[in-house]
Amino acid sequence: MTNKELLYIITISELGNFSLAAEKLNISQSALSQAVRKVEDELGFKLFFRGGTKTRATSLGKQVLQYGKPVLEKWISFENKLNDYSNLNESHLNVYAPPLFCKSFIPEVVKSFGEKHPNITVNVVEASNSAEAERMAESEIADISLVWEPVANGSLSRIPVFKSELLLAVPSSNPLCASKPFTDFEHIPYIDMDEVGSLKDFPFSLTSYSRTRTIVQSFIDSLDFEPIIKEQTSVWSYLIDYVINGERIALIDELECTSNTVGLQNLAFYRIRNANLDHSVVACFCSGKVLSKAVHLFLDELKAYPSIASRPF
Repeated sequence: MTNKELLYIITISELGNFSLAAEKLNISQSALSQAVRKVEDELGFKLFFRGGTKTRATSLGKQVLQYGKPVLEKWISFENKLNDYSNLNESHLNVYAPPLFCKSFIPEVVKSFGEKHPNITVNVVEASNSAEAERMAESEIADISLVWEPVANGSLSRIPVFKSELLLAVPSSNPLCASKPFTDFEHIPYIDMDEVGSLKDFPFSLTSYSRTRTIVQSFIDSLDFEPIIKEQTSVWSYLIDYVINGERIALIDELECTSNTVGLQNLAFYRIRNANLDHSVVACFCSGKVLSKAVHLFLDELKAYPSIASRPF
């Protein structure tokens, strides 16, 4: 018995008349009668007493109606929900991301996305780090997780979103600032590797964050002098504090720089030419999972957002 045939039987029972039921279902009475006889032949018993002024269900027909009506109602509800998702009338996205993403670009992206798609709810959950966000993607608790490359979990698929860059942070009192003044993050000046060499007498504070450490170490190895390394930490905001308070220099992710305003008036930031200090943000999800239209729209919003669109993949 199909859902359509079950609907026919329920409608006949509710209206008590084949003719009225056929009219409501927008089919001919003969087609409705044939459909009911087909079901009765398959079941091996009659569903209705025919004749008289009102069509009545048999005892077995009543049992079919008793169990079949809730099934049909649930199926109709399910189909309506699928249509809502397909038409974006109602969608919910669970997005997991590490703390730096949650305080930098994600809030404004979610706000912009919500203005364009008010019927799609984006629930952003702050993971302790990229590794936890990956676990949420693997378990499918997250529709997508935003993490730094490289993705450690080989069972996850990935979609590139944008690139972020490590900036050289120096105290505003550093002599470099006199020749290359820093004014704002929309006009970050560039310096060459030989200008980095002028900083060789200033101690470095380095990130020990695993997904960035390789990039930083490669940069340190490329220098033509042996840098003085004082501290290492996995917390980006600590690096800013070290530069502010300790006359250090450091490589700090631009997302941290643009989202942290405390004490930045005492710092200057520079991009270093030909230093390969880019690292990538990707959306990851369980391999084989089909992403919804809502997820694709959210990824498009991420890639197009002005603060990061200038550094796409």
